[in-house]
Amino acid sequence: MKTPQPIPKRIEETILRVKHLENVEKQLKERAQALQREAKDLESERQGLRKVIQEFMEDHNFTKIRSPNFIVDYVPGNPKLIIEDEWLVPNEYKVFTSTVNRRKLLNSKDILNIPGVAFEETKVIIIKQIK
Repeated sequence: MKTPQPIPKRIEETILRVKHLENVEKQLKERAQALQREAKDLESERQGLRKVIQEFMEDHNFTKIRSPNFIVDYVPGNPKLIIEDEWLVPNEYKVFTSTVNRRKLLNSKDILNIPGVAFEETKVIIIKQIK
């Protein structure tokens, strides 16, 4: 099918708006990734500094540090649960999940005869910037 000539101005503006929103979305995702990396770095630094304080308190047998600006208590926390052997844990404490390997399904030669699988035709709009 041919492109109608001329394209209505409303459709052209809509296409430009879609491209703009795609660019803004891409920029926001990139910024979000950068912020996640920065947050991870800050968390790592914070944990390292807490470890320095903890080691200082352990080395000097302190359970409390006081200053005009803060009080630090070094007290026992909640116990950390460690699973030593998952096979020995009774089933009542386990969660079983099931996922379908979509890639394996798509690569199957007999995909049309697999129960519970169907295909649905879809169409997408692809907008390419010319300039």
